Amino acid sequence: MFFKDLSEIEKVTRPSDWWTKYFLHPFSTRLVGLLGGTKVTPNQLTVSSFLLILLAFPLLCWGNYFLGVIAAFLLQLSLILDCADGQLARIKKIDSAFGVWLDRGTDKVKDFLILFSLTLKYSKLNSNAWIFGFICFFIITFIDFLGFQFKLSPILPAQEDLIDKKEINILINLKKIKRKAGLNLFQIGEQYFFYTAFIILNRIDWLFNFIIIYGSLAILWVLFNTYREKRLLD
Repeated sequence: MFFKDLSEIEKVTRPSDWWTKYFLHPFSTRLVGLLGGTKVTPNQLTVSSFLLILLAFPLLCWGNYFLGVIAAFLLQLSLILDCADGQLARIKKIDSAFGVWLDRGTDKVKDFLILFSLTLKYSKLNSNAWIFGFICFFIITFIDFLGFQFKLSPILPAQEDLIDKKEINILINLKKIKRKAGLNLFQIGEQYFFYTAFIILNRIDWLFNFIIIYGSLAILWVLFNTYREKRLLD
């Protein structure tokens, strides 16, 4: 079962970025291969992913460097389960509105808990840490709001002669390349990767600065592309 349905599972994966695509999905797809014939449900994986963040929370808040590194790896394990819950739902064909709500809801709580714990730790070194933490949470929430995988609006027959089809095709092809290669800026996989990397480096201050700079550039980039798309279709 470990490898039997791997090709089928890979067909239902939806990588959001390069980290989940190339480094985490090889683990999550094999986990789904193991669980596909069991009674384990996607919602149980979602809750398990959330519980791992709860376990990491005190380690990040009050633990020493060694415990912080353990917490960083718990973040990655949590994300593997977060990838696996949707894959398991799709492979078993048991998607549900409640499952989507539970997944989205716990994701946002996890975002808050991670940034709160890191901000609390950083506040011991910088009195302005809570300002940095708020800005970072706003940026990450706004990126999630944008969806960061903008979809081209349908082209109406009356619009076809008014649109530069060559430029539209370029946008469509670029989107296909981005999806295939996992090149979506600062999605959840990238966020967890940088959390882990900066925790291991023991430079939480660098992490906050990085989120603010890279996250802001990511927002500007998606807004620019969305504006360009709408300009072509209006």
